[in-house]
Amino acid sequence: MSKLSVVIDEIWKVEKHPNADKLDIVNFRGWRCIVSRDQFKKGDLAAYAPIDSIIPEELAQRMAVTKYLDKGCRVRTSKLRGFISQGLVIPLEYLPNNSPRTKGIDVASVLGIGKYEPIIMTSMGGDCLPSHPKFPNYTNIEHLANYPKVLRDGEIVSITEKIHGCLQVKSRIMLPDETSRTIKEIVDDPTITHVMGVDQEHNLVSSLILNRFNNGETNKWLQVKLYKHGLGRSNRYNIDKAYIKVVCTENHLFYTTKHNSYTPCKELKQGDKILYYRIDLPIGNVNRGLMVQTIMGVEEYHPRDKDNNKYDLETKTHNFFANGVLVHNSNIKIGMIDGTLMVGSHKTNKKEDQTNLYWKAARQINGIEALIPEGYVLYGEVYGWVQNLRYGYTQGKFSVRFFDLMIDGVFQDYDIFRDFCKARNLSCVPELYRGGWDQTLEDQFAEGQSTIADHIREGCVIKPVIERYNDQCGRIILKHVNKKYLSKKHSGDPIAH
Repeated sequence: MSKLSVVIDEIWKVEKHPNADKLDIVNFRGWRCIVSRDQFKKGDLAAYAPIDSIIPEELAQRMAVTKYLDKGCRVRTSKLRGFISQGLVIPLEYLPNNSPRTKGIDVASVLGIGKYEPIIMTSMGGDCLPSHPKFPNYTNIEHLANYPKVLRDGEIVSITEKIHGCLQVKSRIMLPDETSRTIKEIVDDPTITHVMGVDQEHNLVSSLILNRFNNGETNKWLQVKLYKHGLGRSNRYNIDKAYIKVVCTENHLFYTTKHNSYTPCKELKQGDKILYYRIDLPIGNVNRGLMVQTIMGVEEYHPRDKDNNKYDLETKTHNFFANGVLVHNSNIKIGMIDGTLMVGSHKTNKKEDQTNLYWKAARQINGIEALIPEGYVLYGEVYGWVQNLRYGYTQGKFSVRFFDLMIDGVFQDYDIFRDFCKARNLSCVPELYRGGWDQTLEDQFAEGQSTIADHIREGCVIKPVIERYNDQCGRIILKHVNKKYLSKKHSGDPIAH
């Protein structure tokens, strides 16, 4: 396990927060952090606690920063008055009197600062490994509409195609208050902003809805039946007399406990066990929460409803509960860290298992270990039969296209990424445009047909070819979704997150 460092160093730069009279923004070793006005000046020595540090409660109280920390006094990326803060800058006055205060020394143990490690739930994340600082989560890609002025007119940008299963109209989605609404109601109602999801530490959380999709009509539906045994008689989640059912497309992903990963509906078998959220017997907390249910069978389904449209949600946690069952809305990261190949989703680190979608995708790349040098992490999208837009792939077949590269913790300029992939015959997402930016380009390249299949394009991703950061949105990489791909009654532009 990697060691946490809280190093003493100089403040590189200090500037006033433009939206707050009592706050400054300091640059510490390249990290931008928000501090009290006039607390530091350029050249001052201070200690820096990075993201995922655990600050002792007493120290947090003395510094009056408890309200800015996450649960358990964990340091997280936060946003204050519209600007991002990444870490905690600690004045040297909080060090013990006899502690050295020399530039470059690590004071983590002196201050009692530890490193956060996620708790892995065996019932859900048995194949998940602890997070690793050299194998980080991917950037949250913000919506262009939330930051329309971040890209500079004439700035050289690369615009790439955004590559993206689905649920039937009556599928009931759990909300954070444990009530439910049909997925069509949620897609059509912009006032419903959150659903129940599961975070990367496998806690139940309120998950922000980022996008709502009405993906057109289909006559190809599957019905997954789960044994009702032990679930009481409630009708809350479309429970029939003998079983619970979920109607979806063949590719929609379900969390299976046998594989400890998400599995396409088409590959589910009788006897497989999936996760179900139980709220039907609310007699104390013991009757609530995640439990394992067994699949009775998977069969073709022919709905009587006139509405045969496919609906889906994109959420901040990339999952939600449909008819009580945990489903997924697929991305991948592959890296060589400390001599070991690591594979996971953008938010997790997965133990190798050939039943796991991410490892199956990685192992489809011949000689993958030899292709990725030490300290390199590639980020991409698994596409094909795992999603509702199949990109010409038949059942059980999929591929990976990459879109970003990190080396030793630093995201690389776009041309470095492209040259790296080209030299190794690794597929990249299709580049739609490269040239000077202007606002008229966003719809031009978000809409139209996919360049790699015979269906509509999901949208596009825009980033400067030279890496750049912004105080308000962080790393500049923005998405713009095809209006024809979204529901006609979508919520508009989501709140920045």
